[in-house]
Amino acid sequence: MIVVGYSVYSGWQSSQRVDREVMELASEKAALVAQKVAVQVTEATSAGAALGGGLAGYLGTGHADRSAIIAMIEGVPAQYDNIFGAWMAGIPDGGTNDLLSGEGGMNEEGVFAPWWHKGADGGLEFATFDVSADDAWFKVPTTTGKPSITEPYMGEGNFMMTSVALPIRVGDEIVGVAGVDIGLGDLTAMLNDLSAFEGGKSLLVSQGGNWLTASDRAKLNKPYDDTGADVVSAALADGRMRVIRDMPDRATRLVYPFTAPGMNTTWAALVDVPADVFAAPVRAEITRTMVSGALILAMALGTIYLASMAMVRRPLARMLAAVDGLASGDYAHPVPGRERGDEIGAMAQSVEALRQGLLDKDALEKGQERSRAEQARVVESLAAGLKSLSEGDLTRSIEETFGAEYEQLRQDFNATVDTLNALMGEIVENSTEITTR
Repeated sequence: MIVVGYSVYSGWQSSQRVDREVMELASEKAALVAQKVAVQVTEATSAGAALGGGLAGYLGTGHADRSAIIAMIEGVPAQYDNIFGAWMAGIPDGGTNDLLSGEGGMNEEGVFAPWWHKGADGGLEFATFDVSADDAWFKVPTTTGKPSITEPYMGEGNFMMTSVALPIRVGDEIVGVAGVDIGLGDLTAMLNDLSAFEGGKSLLVSQGGNWLTASDRAKLNKPYDDTGADVVSAALADGRMRVIRDMPDRATRLVYPFTAPGMNTTWAALVDVPADVFAAPVRAEITRTMVSGALILAMALGTIYLASMAMVRRPLARMLAAVDGLASGDYAHPVPGRERGDEIGAMAQSVEALRQGLLDKDALEKGQERSRAEQARVVESLAAGLKSLSEGDLTRSIEETFGAEYEQLRQDFNATVDTLNALMGEIVENSTEITTR
């Protein structure tokens, strides 16, 4: 039974350890996935911020030309592999056009909306686009004054994209929105290369709970519909890592929410850990435990016997010697074994408390004895002084210092003697004057 119990316990311990180690590895892999994606997003948001800052500075000169702005925007997608396009949108019915001169870049509604994007052959193509003040990519930066990243969407060429939009300020006024489009088409291949476990998967979900990468391409940009949808939603809401353990294939799914500078939204990396990753090490550990169980049991019994001799008998003997010392009046030595956390330690602490009580009692008795001796000395000194006064000796004062609680009596007595001496001196002086007269 002991061997079986130990094997079960060892298996449980191994399961806990393996679970912890695997989850740590999965967390590291999820963090790596998040970092890889965040690097791409951060690179794009930085490019968008640089574009927005450049446009704001140029518009602020008061001499901005539409063709020059179009040329500035053209240079952005050509420099970055993961940026599909770059653009600017003026404020519909706003004052953007008042800051611009020249021709080009106007959409059908008369809003300045130039857009450079990559074509099917990889070259750059120019177009304009519609601007609606109610679209999230436009509404969020113009109403909050902060950058935003859109929910991913299927762009031209049937691949995933997301857009980073930033407000363009001239002074205290927002005069437009600038941004870049980020291509997410290579995410699935990249995440597959980052799989930490054989048979496992690395996936990605957007802030809105839609698939950014999925094993089935038909699910892209569709709501997450696997087990644990509520767990994924909660992780995206509060930014805390969570674990889904009841997947249909017995796999464990780690949900790792993350964000990036300038992203202002949260995505989640999903790392799937196959069930065998947890089970195989536990089975091996149980097998090793059963083989070595009998030997461990024999060694344990021998160790217990020797340990009981060393840990029980000797401490009890030392404690008995301490009790004998207390009985003989030796209170100076602390009781050994007080630091132990077992019953012997509790007994030692009780005996130590008794020793402290006896030590305090002895100190109290000695203190009382000293107090009585001091009191007797004070009474004796005062009695001698009063006797001298009664005999007419007004020169007798008490020179020996008393204890703090009796010192005032000595000072008062000496002051009284001094007063009597002064009074007698006056009487003698007055008597002499009367006699002389």
